[in-house]
Amino acid sequence: MKNLFTALFFIITLTGFCPTNKNTPDNEALIKLYIKARNNYKTSKIITLVDKGYKETFVDGSLEIKDLEHLKETILFQKGIESKIKLISLESTDKNTVTTIEEYSSYIDIALGRKLRTFKIIYTIKNGRILNQKMIPLKGYDEITEFNIKCWKNFTDFCSKNKVEFDDSKMNYEMAVNLKQALEKYLNSKK
Repeated sequence: MKNLFTALFFIITLTGFCPTNKNTPDNEALIKLYIKARNNYKTSKIITLVDKGYKETFVDGSLEIKDLEHLKETILFQKGIESKIKLISLESTDKNTVTTIEEYSSYIDIALGRKLRTFKIIYTIKNGRILNQKMIPLKGYDEITEFNIKCWKNFTDFCSKNKVEFDDSKMNYEMAVNLKQALEKYLNSKK
């Protein structure tokens, strides 16, 4: 009985020093993997990095991404318009939070000459997965948005005048492909 107790004590002591999951990346590495997967449009990889209750919220509380299905659709849309995230800075704020500065660009920006958007992103992590992203615009965001809206209006005016159509009823891959074709026509008209 003494040998059984000693062996049991030894096993419990050893397992206390072993990590519970060697494949769980630290929080900063998790965010880097997530951004890389987003830039490569790897939905299967992204789903392994986010919590099943994943959401993206704007600083005012409005939902940008409401659930995993919406995230998948958004990634496919972003693939169609060649959307990219540039990681500018990254730091762990506490054991459950990583804060980044990220710049967003896409083919829409190139085609329309829009200014790029930069955000402070606060990632909340739960059990080694991303639970939430909170997007906070940086100084100058309102002016950039106003400029970009004018660029978009010029594009939609061109589309109306030249009977260039794209279905904007649902943000998915097909819509992105149609939008990109319309943007190419707009760019070609400028040459």
